[in-house]
Amino acid sequence: TLNSGELLKEPSFRNSWYAVTLSGEVPSEGTPYATRLWGEPMVLFRDKNGEVQCLRDVCPHRAAPLSMGTVSEGSLKCMYHGWSFGKDGQCDDVPTMPGQTLDSGFLKSSCATNYAVVEHEDLIWVWGGNVLEADVTKLPTQRKGEETLYVDTMLDYNVDWSYIVENNLDSPHIYWLHDGSIPPLDSLGFNRDNVDRFTLRRFKDEIGVGHVGKTADKSTTKIVRFDAPNIVRHCGVSGFSEEFHIVPIAPHRTRVLLRQHFPKGPILNGVSKDPFLMFAFRKLMLWWNWNIALEDYSVMQGQAHNIEDLGADHILRPGLGDDLIAEFYNWRQEALRREGNPYFASWQGKGDKADKVDKVDAAAMAATDSEYEIGANPRPLRRGPRSDDGRIWASAPGVTPTEDYAIHDDRESMVGTWGIQKNYYQMSPAPTEPPVNNVNFRKIKRVLDVAETAPQAVATLAVPLFVMAALDNFRTPEAEAIVTGSKGFDVAGFSDFATSLLTSLLSN
Repeated sequence: TLNSGELLKEPSFRNSWYAVTLSGEVPSEGTPYATRLWGEPMVLFRDKNGEVQCLRDVCPHRAAPLSMGTVSEGSLKCMYHGWSFGKDGQCDDVPTMPGQTLDSGFLKSSCATNYAVVEHEDLIWVWGGNVLEADVTKLPTQRKGEETLYVDTMLDYNVDWSYIVENNLDSPHIYWLHDGSIPPLDSLGFNRDNVDRFTLRRFKDEIGVGHVGKTADKSTTKIVRFDAPNIVRHCGVSGFSEEFHIVPIAPHRTRVLLRQHFPKGPILNGVSKDPFLMFAFRKLMLWWNWNIALEDYSVMQGQAHNIEDLGADHILRPGLGDDLIAEFYNWRQEALRREGNPYFASWQGKGDKADKVDKVDAAAMAATDSEYEIGANPRPLRRGPRSDDGRIWASAPGVTPTEDYAIHDDRESMVGTWGIQKNYYQMSPAPTEPPVNNVNFRKIKRVLDVAETAPQAVATLAVPLFVMAALDNFRTPEAEAIVTGSKGFDVAGFSDFATSLLTSLLSN
């Protein structure tokens, strides 16, 4: 999108759309989808026309979380007293006040606060700033004429979003840390044997900045780019690409929406038409993405502790590729200078302490020389502006974020309160995905480790049963033929086939 190019020139956290979840996560019935953006609680659901609505996660009646409610017939009903909200937060029913119409003054004055939201290319996008300034022309859009098969992976991290941006901008670590740990990387030469045999060239265009990387004696060329404010893209000349939407959920909570695009040639056309093969293809990509995320994650936690708790320099001795990471942090620092700390602190109530916070002259503050602490969650020495829509950011005068900015290791369970009807979780969305929640990964890995060491006869019998139990609803004739062939299920053969298929897709 050209908006990222504009944001490079005029850095801003607010003047942008953020992909906050996948389209399939937002329901038209049942439990709404709760999330946060820059720490601010939001709730998403579909109205009676199927359009996505995004509301402040607080009922205007008595401040109960709307995310604890239920979506029914296109309206979100509060769990506490049954007040109901539809399109744009319009209050359409109050059970204790029967006979009210949508034109009544009471219902009109009882709307929930809504935010600008758009469903675009199977992602849900929320505008980062004032709803009245939302501009749909600034949505990132796939280039026309490109026909790809895409696979989505969600990843949860208990580190600040900036560490994930820098990690995905960092090309050298792919060779050293990952060292060909998944078959596609190894087949493309991303291993330690080539760590001193690749080059990087910086580029800048009307959209963003990045590196073009080339490995000696390999035909593959990799492009890495930063699209402000929070997207990192990887692509190659073959048509394969992946985009990391790095969503700042809250201080030390980040969700990544990873979308990988594969060029739709004859092979993938066939795969996409077969439910079993498509299911297996998605699960294989999910497994490999989990592997990579779990290799990166523990290093990020160590970085964060050293930098934020112990005061280490973020980049003390720059190496190959660090210029792009430094450029990202310089961009972020300028956005901080202009707008202050981007994290949400509180809503402005009526008649409470928040109402007494003085409004800040942003222009006057921008002209003031000031410095920031270096790190993933820098504390600006000056204070930033408050928005005009009732939100007070963490940098407003006299305001301290309720969330401590110290490093948090992974917690065993969500912070909240158990309830008979419904539990309350203080920090949504729950970190259900690796690398934070790696329970399922460990279970599957144990099964695969056993399969690798078991006699071939045992593996031939056990793996098909395991696969069929997992697939259950995908017992098509094609699936039966694959797992019950005369030679049994060839684990090594399937892995080799999958690797060669993806290698051909990822290379040129």
